[in-house]
Amino acid sequence: PMAGNRYGACSGNWERLLKNNISEMYATVRAAGAKVIGVTLLPAMGVWESHYIKCNKNPNRRDTRCCKGNLEARNPQKLFKGTLDVNAFIMANADIPINTSDMFNHKGILPAYNADGIHLNRNGQQQLANKIAAAIG
Repeated sequence: PMAGNRYGACSGNWERLLKNNISEMYATVRAAGAKVIGVTLLPAMGVWESHYIKCNKNPNRRDTRCCKGNLEARNPQKLFKGTLDVNAFIMANADIPINTSDMFNHKGILPAYNADGIHLNRNGQQQLANKIAAAIG
């Protein structure tokens, strides 16, 4: 969601665009005769909130994360809801869905798994690896 305007983040419809992109990738994988392993997204709430605060202080920043003219598209609560929407899509459409919802809450990645607000630490990486191993048997 914070990847500049790559998935239409500033237009406020990044979820729809990302789900379309995921659908295309899933179709490509299935056309090759493989199964789709879909891992749900982890929200980077702390990072999103930090950017949102900076952009609120200076909305004219020359920074794609500020969405000049549509700052509310970067509201962390909207991004969190969008993340949950994409995650529901992944869970419903992947052949082998990997649910990370026990690794985060409304504040972001849980401290036990959080490296820097965006990435998993070693414990989080191991937890995710265990989930994948359990799912694929």
